[in-house]
Amino acid sequence: KRIAEWAAELIGKPNDENYIKEVRESDLLKPGDDDIIDKLLEDFASNNLNVTREEIIQKFNECENNVKEEMIENN
Repeated sequence: KRIAEWAAELIGKPNDENYIKEVRESDLLKPGDDDIIDKLLEDFASNNLNVTREEIIQKFNECENNVKEEMIENN
């Protein structure tokens, strides 16, 4: 969800639950993260944003690490 929120903010749709849901559902298309990364690349390109695959992967990893840290803190 966090990667979707980040993407929504970049393309000018902050707190757009429909877009966030759309991004999250795109992750169900193929095994792994490539489907969601491909969707974000397309969305960024169609909004004239120059965000690379590597930047998305870096943000993806950052979001996952933040969630893990929060889960550890809450237990």
